[in-house]
Amino acid sequence: MANFQWERLAMALGAVGAMQLAWERTVAFAQDRHTFGRPLAGHQVIRHRLVDLATSAHTCRCVTYDALRRFVAGEEPVREVTMAKLLTSGPHSS
Repeated sequence: MANFQWERLAMALGAVGAMQLAWERTVAFAQDRHTFGRPLAGHQVIRHRLVDLATSAHTCRCVTYDALRRFVAGEEPVREVTMAKLLTSGPHSS
């Protein structure tokens, strides 16, 4: 598995970037779209969901950047890269 660490890390980094962009666009939409006379982001349930998404994206970014730091430092971060890939792909990332 050590031979695949850079590829797996690159996939996690790409996912982190996509998550950030998706979150920013979702927030912009929720602020612009109005329902029942106020912005969609003005509804408590929407704000809670946005915070959940931001928390997931931040967690994925932190785990991925930690794995990247270890990889660049010359370590063998198989565990950390595996965690980053798991966290940034599939149902765990939303």
